[in-house]
Order: sequence, then C-alpha cells, then structure tokens
Amino acid sequence: MVLFTAEEFKDWEGIPGTRYDALIARIAIAVSAAVDRYCRRTIEGADYTEEIDGSGSTEISITHPPLRAVSSVAVTELRDFADATPLTSDQFVFESHGVIRLMGQVFPRGRRNIQISYSGGFLTVPEDLKQAALMWAGALFVRRRQGGLSSSTSGPLTLTFQAHQQVPLEVQAMLNPYRLVPRFGGRNVVAV
Repeated sequence: MVLFTAEEFKDWEGIPGTRYDALIARIAIAVSAAVDRYCRRTIEGADYTEEIDGSGSTEISITHPPLRAVSSVAVTELRDFADATPLTSDQFVFESHGVIRLMGQVFPRGRRNIQISYSGGFLTVPEDLKQAALMWAGALFVRRRQGGLSSSTSGPLTLTFQAHQQVPLEVQAMLNPYRLVPRFGGRNVVAV
C-alpha cells in the first residue's frame, strides 16, 4: 500500500506540474515500505493467517493490528492444523489493538501451535500516519541533491557535510504510536 499519492505530496510540498511525478512515485513506494519496516508491521489491511507460539497465558497478540475480525483460532500440539478443532466464538474475545483473549482457559505453551486467521491492518491510511510519510518523503526529496551537504561558502571554500539520520525525529514521534513493541515473550502489541 502506498501511503500517499503524488498529488498529495505535491500539495504538501507546493510543487506544480508533473515534472517530478515519476520521482515522487518512487519516493512514495520507498517511504511506504520504510514506514512498514520502522513500525515492524504491514500497515495495509488484508486477511492474514499466522502460526504463533503458545505462551501459557490467556492472551496472544497478532502482528497486523488493528484487528477487525477473527475468522478462526485453532490450537494443536503437533502443528497439524488440518486436524485441529477451531475454537468457537464464545471461547475468545478480541480487541482492535491486536490482542486475542481466551475465556476460562490459556493458550498452551508450544512452538507455532496456535493458528489465527483474521482481518487486520488499515483499510484507509490514518491521517497522522499519512502526514508522517509525507514529511519523511519531503525530507528525502529535498536531500536528493544535497548528498549530505549542510553548508557551503565560496570564499576560501568551506564545505560541511552532515550525516542524515534515517528517520527524522518529528516523523519518529508521529510513527511511534503505530510501532509494534515486544510483549508476552516476544509477541508484539501496538497502541493503535
């Protein structure tokens, strides 16, 4: 999923015409992928099936929140989900931030012994996430010709180069609420 269009970027940066459209399209793809990596998740909404390690607790977290719907939860001891009996909808509840909670039982400990099929991620990009992507893309667009040059003087020639951080601090602040963080023995959870 590309988080913004060329038109949205040109509006943000005040760029007229179509001269940079191909470059903007490449930056949009690159920044969208970088946002996914930074947030440690796929932002785009889709249907997912995950095999997750059982932790011995009543809760388990999925990796593509927000969680919109759960189609099945199956538990097995031998990782053979073809013979596993799925849990019924009255045996678990789910929360939009990506947690599935069992009612009156625990997920048994095991390696990839829980299979969850669900709809997760965003169907439309939240505005603050889109703005963060636009700001990051704008920083890349401006830096594309600077090559790290932060100052220059002509009179006995002084050049200063600066290492650019990968993610601008203001962009990090906007993306951090969407970033997965470790919870429950290595599983992830996010605030959204």
